[in-house]
Amino acid sequence: MIKVGLVGEDPNDTLSIKNLLEKRYKAKVQFYQLAKRIKGFQLDNPKIKKACQ
Repeated sequence: MIKVGLVGEDPNDTLSIKNLLEKRYKAKVQFYQLAKRIKGFQLDNPKIKKACQ
């Protein structure tokens, strides 16, 4: 199984993309949020950048 981490500008955006992609790739790919409860302006944070590498 392939694991894919999702990062978005808003938690609702990330959840929406996850739900759409799971419908198509549920058997092959596992999606999860890399950082929960973050907003777009927080994506430049060093802690978030490290988590996404």
